[in-house]
Amino acid sequence: MVALGPLQPREAAWRADTFASASNAAEGHVTIHLPSSVLMLSLAVTSVSAQPPLMQAGGRSLLTSQELVSLIGSEADAAFAIPKALAEFFRRPWNSSPRVVLIGAQIRPEWVPSVAGIEFLLLSNEEAQGWPACSNYGYVHGARGTPDMIEITVAQRNMCQGSGTAYRINRTTREFETGVGPGFVSAVGHCGCS
Repeated sequence: MVALGPLQPREAAWRADTFASASNAAEGHVTIHLPSSVLMLSLAVTSVSAQPPLMQAGGRSLLTSQELVSLIGSEADAAFAIPKALAEFFRRPWNSSPRVVLIGAQIRPEWVPSVAGIEFLLLSNEEAQGWPACSNYGYVHGARGTPDMIEITVAQRNMCQGSGTAYRINRTTREFETGVGPGFVSAVGHCGCS
């Protein structure tokens, strides 16, 4: 475990670089990328962005549905892989919420999975702008496609904290590849949510 403590962006980037690679230090966030056997830790080192929290993740805008299709490679693969990864992430035993909020600008209605015991609520852009900042929402943090595999990182966050896990899906078998993919946790101190 690496405890970085309170840092200024320049110091955070230097200290993070000592352990792994860092990015976004100039924007007030440091993301430390570690091997997939360790989670990726994202620390906010300055204030929270003024953009509404439901339209951003870790200081950057959410990927749109069209950007996700481009990253994955095709409409058909996105339509298969995104619901599969969302379902896997939200059926986790530690997900105690019977309702999961998703953002319609990112997740198309046909991509919303069906998971027993969980109600998915798809918000329009207008609804997302007015949604309480301390409420959790789910989103696709990242995606990439190779000729053999699709990797989708699904996350859940609110204004103060978030976490995500990457899922690797074999394009041929359409099954999850074994092993745990990389993930991340993030937190912002003194954000006001209880």
